[in-house]
Amino acid sequence: GKDYIYPPDADIEYFYQQGMQLLTVPFKWERVQQTPGGPLDRANVDEMRRVIQYCSDRNIRVVLSMHNLGRYVIGNTEHILGSPTVPRKMLGDFWSKLAQEFSDLRNVFGYEIMTEPHDMGEYDWFTTAQTTINMLRQVDKKAIIIISGDNYANAEKWRQYSDNLKDLVDPNDNLMYDA
Repeated sequence: GKDYIYPPDADIEYFYQQGMQLLTVPFKWERVQQTPGGPLDRANVDEMRRVIQYCSDRNIRVVLSMHNLGRYVIGNTEHILGSPTVPRKMLGDFWSKLAQEFSDLRNVFGYEIMTEPHDMGEYDWFTTAQTTINMLRQVDKKAIIIISGDNYANAEKWRQYSDNLKDLVDPNDNLMYDA
């Protein structure tokens, strides 16, 4: 609850009354899973569940959206996803665990597995995204998986940085791209 909040019911209700039908719930990876590969933080998962359930009761669909830019922060140091400190499979592990938490709620529209990855260096985003898709689909075969483009999802430079993302394979053919 410091420097961030999950939306209170009153805020969701206001937008519901305005006709909102889709809500994005942004979060930081480190808050929901304090150690890569470790257990999910119960307080954060419970708050997400509260939001998703409140939305479900109003037929509002929800996108869960990780806002980490292709990084995981340990201490005060950013580690690029795919590096030895935060291997690629850790993102897939996270999404598998989170999807399992909400498998009983039908209004989870999609998972934006990582917003605006950038400067991934040798730890290319394509391989990490494919690894995550493969692991997530073992748990959730229905929800859309949203893939942000590399280089901050820059639409103007999509072909230069993200054109290869069109070659990602989802066994359920249910990907959406974010530019």
